[in-house]
Amino acid sequence: MFRGSVTSVEGVLACRALRGRRMGPYIAVDVVVEVDPWLSVSVGHRIACQVSASVKREHEEVLEVFAHIVPAGTGLEEPGETAGRSTFEIETEIHDIVASRYPEVLKISHLTMHLMAGKQGLVVIVDLMMEQELLPRAPDIAAQLQNEIQSIKGVCEADIHLDLTTIPSEDRKWY
Repeated sequence: MFRGSVTSVEGVLACRALRGRRMGPYIAVDVVVEVDPWLSVSVGHRIACQVSASVKREHEEVLEVFAHIVPAGTGLEEPGETAGRSTFEIETEIHDIVASRYPEVLKISHLTMHLMAGKQGLVVIVDLMMEQELLPRAPDIAAQLQNEIQSIKGVCEADIHLDLTTIPSEDRKWY
């Protein structure tokens, strides 16, 4: 009855679980929605809000919709483990490695961590800024840094990207 209202929302890959509970003349709906695992939290939240609005719009008896967002292809199990370490500890270690061993890196412009079900550790994506004259060495620097990050306890995979949007003109480093 409600499944079509859920799956019609852009970004919903599947409706995994659906339950409606009567509350007098109304219905409260609980739904587990599968989305692309690489979406940001904010986009996942937006999809959840759109699912709620779609179900309420198409079913006037629905009072409330509780949409739980899960990454696609993971089943309902919990995401992978980080070897008992917090994401803050891992992020701090990455920043420390870059600051102490990679003087050619001016700044980590973005650091994104994903916990993926079925993976034993974090998937880490690091965007770096470097001086323009060092760009020819960027692939070697990225490969070396990737190996170091992947050796961190709690990390299973690392991708290193070069941020070309802004090369700072100041002669200082930001971490």
